[in-house]
Amino acid sequence: MIPQELMEQLRYIEIYTRRAVRDHRVGDYRSPIRGRGFEFDQHKRYQHGDDYRQIDWNVTARMRHPYVKKDFEEKELSALIIADLSRSMEFASVQQSKRELLVLVAATLAFSAASDNMKVGMLAFTDAIELDLPLRKGSGQTWKIVESLWDAEPRSARTNFLVPLEHLDTKLKRSTLLFFISDFINAETIFASHAL
Repeated sequence: MIPQELMEQLRYIEIYTRRAVRDHRVGDYRSPIRGRGFEFDQHKRYQHGDDYRQIDWNVTARMRHPYVKKDFEEKELSALIIADLSRSMEFASVQQSKRELLVLVAATLAFSAASDNMKVGMLAFTDAIELDLPLRKGSGQTWKIVESLWDAEPRSARTNFLVPLEHLDTKLKRSTLLFFISDFINAETIFASHAL
């Protein structure tokens, strides 16, 4: 159960990010995939099978061959939060624990993406995959991510940064924004710092 003080901070983040995303200064992203869309990309010489409705008659008249317009395809972008749940992330100071900070950063990212109508998911790891929440839309998904991070009880205390990357290598099929949240401390880092 999320403590009341942290819950108030999370509600503030939800309201603030929703307002910030609606701000007119926030720009849209552009898909690198070409296809049918609204934003012009380039001309391409007509080939059998191309959509004849996309022929640009002005360019065709100048070049004496039919040319079609290619546009950037409107594609949905998704965001995936990759969170480190190893023992080093349990460290706490008087003011705040790393777990609280992890939840606040993840909430900021997830609420921002959800406010922009993006699908959001989460992958939490130690030296194994601890939590895997698939990409979904809506504030309900965001609250599920936040609560899952707070309530998570990892089975392992170790860290292996290759585990989530190898998992995503087989799982991800589309362009996705990846947010990697960690203190980047593992056993090798600790031993190396003690050797100095």
